[in-house]
Amino acid sequence: MSGGPSLDEQKRSLRAAMKAGLAGMASDRARVSARIVAHLLASDAWREASIVLAFLAMADEPDLDALWASAVGRVVTAPAIDWRGGGMTPVGISSPDSGVRIRSHGVREPIGGEPLSPDRLDLILVPGLAFDASGGRLGRGGGYYDRFLPRAEHACRIGVCFARQVVERVPAGGDDARVHMLLTENGLRACPA
Repeated sequence: MSGGPSLDEQKRSLRAAMKAGLAGMASDRARVSARIVAHLLASDAWREASIVLAFLAMADEPDLDALWASAVGRVVTAPAIDWRGGGMTPVGISSPDSGVRIRSHGVREPIGGEPLSPDRLDLILVPGLAFDASGGRLGRGGGYYDRFLPRAEHACRIGVCFARQVVERVPAGGDDARVHMLLTENGLRACPA
């Protein structure tokens, strides 16, 4: 007797639904991304951070590139991915327009730049296909952020997504890392511990 779909099946189903729902965001992406960035720049989390890890967005994610222009007084890093080993390293870059290349799966990554230890990060902006109000996150299935986030245990983790990506419940297991806050075009809110 089965108790319903397995965790992997639930994740696959939600991933497919979220990807389909994001397909229609292209025309509003720039406007909505600008609102997301404005909310972040007005937050205490941004003002109090000295070293930030921000993702270099794929076509269906909020575009955070404007953060580098507002990074006065702080270091903004981007993840360099170890595709074979399944890891990530924060690398300081001065701009998302230079010193970046497109790698596997269309992911933009820094070339060169200064690698930083995860324990130096104050703030991590975490992408995902879906989030829930309690900080649950559904990524794309590679587990890169789930392995990385525990290594930056002192950093504030903010899940960044479009409001349509916040769902009632994200299927999660014991190895799935959670975020502390959610940031959408509607604002920044804390997730209950």
